[in-house]
Amino acid sequence: MNKPLFREMRLVVMYDLPTKSDKDKKNYQKFRQNLIKIGFVQAQESIYVKHCTNPDHVNRTILKIDKFAPEIGDIRLLSITEKQYLRIMQLRGEKSLDEQNLTNDSLVII
Repeated sequence: MNKPLFREMRLVVMYDLPTKSDKDKKNYQKFRQNLIKIGFVQAQESIYVKHCTNPDHVNRTILKIDKFAPEIGDIRLLSITEKQYLRIMQLRGEKSLDEQNLTNDSLVII
């Protein structure tokens, strides 16, 4: 049995950042904008997801996040296989349009 060349994964970012002061709010917005800039889409409030082609891609993405993450707050990262991600059960609500559009079919490798 041949193993696939790429082990596709999803990186999930979950965060709770302070928003009391103007500086906190600015840091919150900057963090969110940087996540979107590097390819994350919003799954729920303060939960963003990115499709990664392999574990190395996950690790490179984590290093990028570490560079722009604010010093204060709670930020958690979870990497799961694509197969595990597709087994997520949604009890209420609907996937966001961005999340619906984040599929393997939309991935372009150059």
